Amino acid sequence: MLFSILFSIFIFCIFITLEINLRFFGLKKTVSPIKIVSFSLTVFFFSILFSQFFFNYNFERYLVAFIYFMLFLILYLHLFIGIAKSVSLRFIDEINKSLDKELSLDQINSVYPINDFFNKRLKLLLSNNWIFIDNNKYKCSRKAKLLVKVNLIFLKLYNIKNSG
Repeated sequence: MLFSILFSIFIFCIFITLEINLRFFGLKKTVSPIKIVSFSLTVFFFSILFSQFFFNYNFERYLVAFIYFMLFLILYLHLFIGIAKSVSLRFIDEINKSLDKELSLDQINSVYPINDFFNKRLKLLLSNNWIFIDNNKYKCSRKAKLLVKVNLIFLKLYNIKNSG
């Protein structure tokens, strides 16, 4: 068990080091969670193959290490995507970057036009088939309706009010 935990931490550190260096040198620019997961799995499985030259551990140890590695990866993805995609953090960053460390609503609007946010989001939802246009009105697709139902269940389960 200790081997599995240490192995997963070590491999996760290798993944993070590679991820940061590739981004720093401009070799990786995507924020796609699917691509990040596929890259991390590639690092993990190549690490297993490499470690087989030095250790002869059984499959169960690597399986437990994989479970721990996935836990670390999920935590990393949550943090990374939250930082990369958060509109609130972008607003705070713009305010912090300004000379006086303050911005008026008009200044924020010049940097992030409100209509632009909505239009980009609508285009994204349309292109991913979450919504569609029928008689010049937006409607939810089946998968969007299912997602809304699941989301409502979790909102009720965790007693979360609509936070926007």
